Amino acid sequence: MIPTQDNFPVFETNQILTSGHLNQLFDYLDEQGRLTRADLIGIGIVCGLEFTLSPGATPFVTISKGCGITSEGYLVTVPEDMKLDAYKPYTLPTEVEYPLLNDLSDAGMLNELVALKYEPDAPGKIDPLGSYVIMLFLELKKAGLRNCSPNNCDDKGAAITVQVRPLLIGKSDADKIIGENTLVKFQESAVLLQEVPLPRIDFSKPGLLQDFETTYCNYFNSAIKDTTVIERLTSALKSANACLVCLIPDLDEPDWDTLLKTVFSPPAQITQVQYYYDFLRDLTSAYHELRDAMLEQVSICMPASEEFPRHLWLGLMQGTHDEHYRTRFYPSPAVSVPEKSLNQLRFLFDRMNNMISGFAPPEKQFEFKITPSIWGTKYLSGRSMPFYYHPGLRSSWDARRKDAATSLNVLSYHVNPGSPDHVQNPLEYDLEPYNFLRFEGLVGNNALKFSMELPDILKNNQLPVSLLFLDADSSQSFLDKHPGITHEAGVLRGGTFVVLQRGTGQDANQVVADFALPYRIEEADQGCLCRVTVRECDFEWFETPRHLANLAMREYRPDLSENSRKRMLENHSVEDARGTLYDNYVILIYKYEITGSASNKTTSLIGDSPTEVKVPIEELKTEKLSAVARHLNAAFPDGVIFDHKPGTNKIIIRYFSDQTFRLELGGLQGNQVRYAWEPGRIYRWQNKYWESLAKIPGYRVTCRLRDEYRAKEYRWLQQNEFYQAEYPAVSPMPTAEELIKWEKMISLRARKPLPEEIQSIIQQITSPENWKNLHSYSVHGLVLIGSWANGSWVSKKDERANKVKGRSAFLKLREKITGKKNKPSDIDLLIHLSDMTKLEDAKSAIKGILLEIKPSYKVNVLFGKKDAQKGIDITPKKGNPTDVNPGVR
Repeated sequence: MIPTQDNFPVFETNQILTSGHLNQLFDYLDEQGRLTRADLIGIGIVCGLEFTLSPGATPFVTISKGCGITSEGYLVTVPEDMKLDAYKPYTLPTEVEYPLLNDLSDAGMLNELVALKYEPDAPGKIDPLGSYVIMLFLELKKAGLRNCSPNNCDDKGAAITVQVRPLLIGKSDADKIIGENTLVKFQESAVLLQEVPLPRIDFSKPGLLQDFETTYCNYFNSAIKDTTVIERLTSALKSANACLVCLIPDLDEPDWDTLLKTVFSPPAQITQVQYYYDFLRDLTSAYHELRDAMLEQVSICMPASEEFPRHLWLGLMQGTHDEHYRTRFYPSPAVSVPEKSLNQLRFLFDRMNNMISGFAPPEKQFEFKITPSIWGTKYLSGRSMPFYYHPGLRSSWDARRKDAATSLNVLSYHVNPGSPDHVQNPLEYDLEPYNFLRFEGLVGNNALKFSMELPDILKNNQLPVSLLFLDADSSQSFLDKHPGITHEAGVLRGGTFVVLQRGTGQDANQVVADFALPYRIEEADQGCLCRVTVRECDFEWFETPRHLANLAMREYRPDLSENSRKRMLENHSVEDARGTLYDNYVILIYKYEITGSASNKTTSLIGDSPTEVKVPIEELKTEKLSAVARHLNAAFPDGVIFDHKPGTNKIIIRYFSDQTFRLELGGLQGNQVRYAWEPGRIYRWQNKYWESLAKIPGYRVTCRLRDEYRAKEYRWLQQNEFYQAEYPAVSPMPTAEELIKWEKMISLRARKPLPEEIQSIIQQITSPENWKNLHSYSVHGLVLIGSWANGSWVSKKDERANKVKGRSAFLKLREKITGKKNKPSDIDLLIHLSDMTKLEDAKSAIKGILLEIKPSYKVNVLFGKKDAQKGIDITPKKGNPTDVNPGVR
């Protein structure tokens, strides 16, 4: 309301006082009173003035007691409930006009609600089905006070009668009167603003968690009732924009469609996609904070007097009380909290635009930091500002701290040097005001590093949360127990922070996302530690399938020679050994150690003496190496997992990649040579020297390293269904008849000359020039071993040579007995060195020869004593060409 009375009279002695002087003073004081109400208190219905329509034989309207202030500052009061059951025509007073109702009055379209007990002649009864709006009109009626008597007929002036009249206005006429009233339009639009609840994201299945990038992107694009969450938020922001323009005409109108579509279109495989989800939640919280503020009693500074000068709308009589037809109360800033001002609404609106322009998804690794915050409120103000916003957004973040000085108290990942110490170092102060901890700067960093650093950070800062590292590739058992896992960009105090890492691929051992649970999972109760990558390696078993078949198909009688006696365990007699070996296949474990790479601490899983692992012969017959793997696992439940690879003679070892192991083992039957297994390496003990067998195909692996050995982790690995040994069913071992048949076949082939193609390759390797070169590096003997020496070879070119006359089942029988696929056999050479110091030079020399001649067969080279294995001696004789026909065996 704007004042119109800018002066008032001052009375002096002997002044002639006129009605003009008094009226001028009254007008000034009256306006000051109304200005006080309108500009310093507010306008609209303050309290009460609710109406109810009671249908029945005699319908009536009840208007409750209450009061309100018109936009011109007139006080409208109803001191007690009014029960009105009739209406009568109403005509406006002519003395004090009210232009807004003149046309309706002239046309006889105004009716006043009355009570029949006071107005028995009222012509109309209330029609509950009529489409009317109830208005409280403040009638100002002027009446003359002239009163003639027989003795005096002086003019006593006039008086204004003030009376509240409840009027019935037709709905269409009410619409014309309300017109483009900005307050009403704002009031109506604000009520229609919709909430934008965010659907939950489902990460309860391993596939959804492993491919979390796609899960997030699908979330942004998935539609509910034909609209996505981005489209619903866009529509809500546009509606809020249009509503606020009613009160703030100069408000910016951003292109929300383009802005949000651009932001929420991240690349399909961007790792930082979780920050887009966080930003969506921030923006939704900011919108709800604005929406709730708009639904409050918004304070208006200096309201326009023409909004509802001398009337108040109570509502639509038919149906519901439509907010469009009820005058809301708009308090003055003098009696309202600052959060309800138009400046505050402008701030909350501009903040959303600033958040979009200030959103900066990280493209590099950030320093890890924990910041206290608030969780559980749908408002953004009061929370800590995340690290994915530009630091300049601080002054636009919190509605209660928006000036330069108070914004320095906003907690944020980005520290302002001007902020107080409790803001720069919040973890050193009382955390009682905060129920949430933001964990930021993890994604893209090495999970192995954080697994060692994070526990110390939590302990040193006395933070009441649990920590868990989860491998995305092995999360089934964890999700079965904890399906409520969600991303919160941090964790509630007393909850569990879950760090998600990759187990394979280019992101292996990197933090790719984070999640949280609202309860603590202690280490002993986790059921899934999942802190490092699990690797597996294939190791050729030291016994050939042929040897295992021989052991399984005949009664074993231990050799009682002196050398054999020495090989028996010291704590067993020969008689005990005979009984044990008759029923069991016995494996000797000489050493079993697991070492952590970071601590370099080694833990032994056996005592000072070798450990026996017994596999019943009957199980060996039907299950082969699956039985061996099962008994190794049973013997060492706190160690690596052993398994069998079907169709091969390989044992699989699964282990944590941040550790190394060394397993030295051998047998008592058949092959009694001692072998050593390490990740990626195999050795054989020969003449007090560990000979590397890494050149043999199938034994090359790569491993990752990290922490010390923990027994409980391997117990979990043993029990985890994802990694458990499968003990696959395999075909049974060959029968005794098949073994005899096989021996005859290969004996026959071994006595025949080798194919010309093999002889040619060997002659090239041992040519005078090549032999001279090898001999200079202490090579004093060459022995052809393996398939080409024992007659079990398969030729690459000569298909007929792969069959034995009358024995066409050779290839099929070969695969069953040896476990080898029927591919062309490699050429295996055993090289004898007289001086082991020349080993590396000899390796280089033989490698150069093979590169030069480019043999059509793969050549494997072993170094050792020439009599270590049976074969064909192909050492060149002086003056004679190399003899590659069957000879010395």
